[in-house]
Amino acid sequence: MSIPPPPPPYTTGDAGGDDGVGFYDRPGYLGEVKLASWPRRTLATAIDFLVTIYLPTLVHNQNLALVITAVLVLINSVFLQARTYQSLGKVIMGVSLGRPLYYEGRPNEMARPLYLRCLIRVLWHFFDLILFIGFLRPLWNARRQTFADSITHTVVMVGKLSPPVTARGGAVDLA
Repeated sequence: MSIPPPPPPYTTGDAGGDDGVGFYDRPGYLGEVKLASWPRRTLATAIDFLVTIYLPTLVHNQNLALVITAVLVLINSVFLQARTYQSLGKVIMGVSLGRPLYYEGRPNEMARPLYLRCLIRVLWHFFDLILFIGFLRPLWNARRQTFADSITHTVVMVGKLSPPVTARGGAVDLA
């Protein structure tokens, strides 16, 4: 029984140009998906912050403001992103949150992150906030991910995503 040869490196086959850079090696892309730039991500986060954190502080009752903040964070960062790929800030900035699905080691489609993944991502963003370096990490990370994105296996990309379709033409079960 022989061992099959390893797959070819990503820099061959799917390339597009004469520069030797493969389709899966282009900076700022994950396969054919364009990843969101750091300024776009930051502005989307700032909009989300204004809506979910700042607006409730206009309420004079602190306990009520805390409850409103928690509800808005859950609706905006968990429910909306799990249902539509986008929070309010992401809608305004034209970016989406997705979870790459891999086939033979290469990303071939995006799925929406489910509710638990979005909730875990929000909780890990507190870790990013404490160290602050997590929010700067997309500047040098190849997939432009924060620590929360890396842990939850999500990426932020440009554009609105539609539900993924499998290679056989059927829709991916998102439940």
